[in-house]
Amino acid sequence: MENLIIKDTSILEIFNKKNYTFSAELIPPRNGDSIEPVFAKASVLAKAGVDFISITKGAGGSLRSGTIPISFIIKEKIGVPIVAHITCMEMNFKEIENYLIDHSYLGINNVLALRGDPPTGVLSEYKAGEDQYQYAYQLINKISELNEGKYILRKGYDKDASNFHMGQKMDFTIGVAVYPQPADGNVERNVDYLIEKIKAGATFGITQMIYSPDDFGAFLSLLKQKGYSIPILPGVRVIQKMSQAEFLMKNFGIVIPKEYLEILAKDNNEKLVKDYIIDLSIRFKKAGSKGAHFFVMDEQEIVAKIIQELKII
Repeated sequence: MENLIIKDTSILEIFNKKNYTFSAELIPPRNGDSIEPVFAKASVLAKAGVDFISITKGAGGSLRSGTIPISFIIKEKIGVPIVAHITCMEMNFKEIENYLIDHSYLGINNVLALRGDPPTGVLSEYKAGEDQYQYAYQLINKISELNEGKYILRKGYDKDASNFHMGQKMDFTIGVAVYPQPADGNVERNVDYLIEKIKAGATFGITQMIYSPDDFGAFLSLLKQKGYSIPILPGVRVIQKMSQAEFLMKNFGIVIPKEYLEILAKDNNEKLVKDYIIDLSIRFKKAGSKGAHFFVMDEQEIVAKIIQELKII
């Protein structure tokens, strides 16, 4: 019988084939909103030549479902490789294993493994239950176990003498979040956190929203000094309004350079913004970036123009 589902291209294979990649991140719609705008954005980005698209997963009561079906439809119908975000917060071990199996059955083999964020204004600090994971590296360990064919034992059913039920090996490529600009300035600690994720099975990374090639390059250098290196992409949002910048700085602590804020303060600034982001991407590349990764809310048109211009530089 012909295979009904085609396994996705590994992100590592894309990195190996190309010296520099272009990618974007999309967010599922708020529950109750139409899903069609997500596919319209994906189509614009596909025409611009993105190498892959990542789809976020709502966590902490965000009320944004749809990561799996959106990922599957973009992969199958639009024809762009996908990275599906997976969070372990609020799910127990069995639910996580089932969730991962759903991805594999649909040929969604590239995942970004995250802990997830607590609900805004509800929890100041997340505390996992006894049957939950506290940290992202534990989720990565779980995905790596599935890649080795190790599954949760069913007590009273499985006779396996080991701690696992052995089955078919999965084939996940595991990405992780990277944080080169910690609020407290402790970069070495964040490098050590990334090393724990790499040891657990992570093979590529995407940073928090960042606009500093210097901080990005310093992070990569420290990681290399400690004996580790994986492809890492700096995540950038093409901010077009001062109100957007103020929101990101206030609510997420994003560091936005003064020169970018000065551009946003000007009228009719689209070309200035586009040129700034193109130059920023070039500087990130010189600092060691393996590609340009854009967080896209409603900026797909200008992101498409930026990608097309970067492709010919």
